[in-house]
Amino acid sequence: MVGKVLEWLEKCWNASVAQNSAASVVAVDHFAGGKSLLAATNDGVVKVMDARTAKYVMDLKVSVSPCGLIRGLCAMGDRWVGVGFSSGFISVVDIRTGMFLGNWKAHDGEILQMVSVSDSAFVSSSLDLAVSVWSATDTRLMHHLRTGNEPLHLVSCAWPRGPLISGSTANRISIHASVMNPVKEPALSRLTSDSIKGLICSLAPLPLNKLVLLGSDNGSITLFA
Repeated sequence: MVGKVLEWLEKCWNASVAQNSAASVVAVDHFAGGKSLLAATNDGVVKVMDARTAKYVMDLKVSVSPCGLIRGLCAMGDRWVGVGFSSGFISVVDIRTGMFLGNWKAHDGEILQMVSVSDSAFVSSSLDLAVSVWSATDTRLMHHLRTGNEPLHLVSCAWPRGPLISGSTANRISIHASVMNPVKEPALSRLTSDSIKGLICSLAPLPLNKLVLLGSDNGSITLFA
């Protein structure tokens, strides 16, 4: 099934976008319901595609000034797009109007990951070790989450209103039971070489059975409870 999805994405990209652009995709997300697919490219543009027809729709401008390379992308509900840049800037854009809700310096270091946690809130992680929760409606900082001493390059919200699961380059997994509770310490676990080979480079929660898939840089995929 995964292979078929990747094959479809490749065909969609090649047929609708690639012939007009030499850029490569750096981040992908989709809106609720899966009707629209978002693809951020290394030339600083977010391309919108109709997932029902596999057709390119439009380019979305996501910065008002040079902000560096796009490092993270998240779709909230069916209207807002959050984009994180290598400069530490974040932009939030209304996809219906193309209007900016905000463009601001969110982190002192490069943004590593962006993930939506509700229809109007998202989380960003950065090389400055901060993991921040933001409101998309007014682009304000809600709070910072407690983390360890390592930047988190993998962040994912497990399921609606579920825990936030993150991973570091030191193979540490952090679980925040509630994104909206900044005081509570996360549950931390260090993956040993017996449980996974190599460094983790991808993370995907499985909502139905509440398990987690981890991919490592040696090509292996491991299922964890």
